[in-house]
Amino acid sequence: MSHPTDEALADLVIGEPDPTVSEHVSSCPQCAATVAELRRARQLLRAVSQDPVATGGWATPGPSVWAAIEDGIDAAPATDSPELEAQVERGPDVEQGAGPAAGATTSADTPARTRARLRWTPAWAAGLAAASLLVGLGLGHQIWDGGTPAPSPTAVAPAPTVATASLDTLDTKQQDGRAVVVRTQQGLDLEVAPSSKLDPGNGYLEVWLINTDLKRMVSVGVLRPGESGRFTMSQRLMDQGYTIVDISVQQYNGSPLHSGHSLLRGQLTT
Repeated sequence: MSHPTDEALADLVIGEPDPTVSEHVSSCPQCAATVAELRRARQLLRAVSQDPVATGGWATPGPSVWAAIEDGIDAAPATDSPELEAQVERGPDVEQGAGPAAGATTSADTPARTRARLRWTPAWAAGLAAASLLVGLGLGHQIWDGGTPAPSPTAVAPAPTVATASLDTLDTKQQDGRAVVVRTQQGLDLEVAPSSKLDPGNGYLEVWLINTDLKRMVSVGVLRPGESGRFTMSQRLMDQGYTIVDISVQQYNGSPLHSGHSLLRGQLTT
């Protein structure tokens, strides 16, 4: 079986999937598991980037640190062995949608390709080790200095609001939250804030954007119970009619499809 490229699966996670990729993932447990892992990693990275204090903060390294990094990389033995070279295929850019599209490019997930992903060149490994050393020295420096407080952040103007939605329960039609689309320097962000703590039971909460035709939808991320969430989306999604915000209860069964169990839903209006 041919599988989508890693880049195509990543596009699915960030909300810009190719229709053919979405269709493939819905019937392929292997790719569905990969997408689930990518989503969890993305949520973790967003949490770390939004709360740098939780990671210990950052400290600027001195010239000696950079010199040590360069020495470590220069000291790595060069090699021309094909066993230490990895070639990663990059797929074409894909567009948002949920129906089948002709001409989508996939690549075979061969054993050779899998092994290639796991090979590291000595220089690359040395660079990674040096970067890890840099992070460790930066964090350690701050701890050694007694946790020097970071400078006060500069006030930032609130992001312009593009659209809003009242999130209502599907059974009683009562308002139980709010969704807001704001414009940032990188594009659009969807902010979802339930008023009450939603109970996923034995599953988890997932946020979706549903098309106004009520036939197509895309997942934008996982929402933690009792918390608000902020997710990246594209202007193209709104232009194509993906303006219905939905929060569903999903089961840990590896399926990327909507479970059909929605808790809240609302229509974005500008």
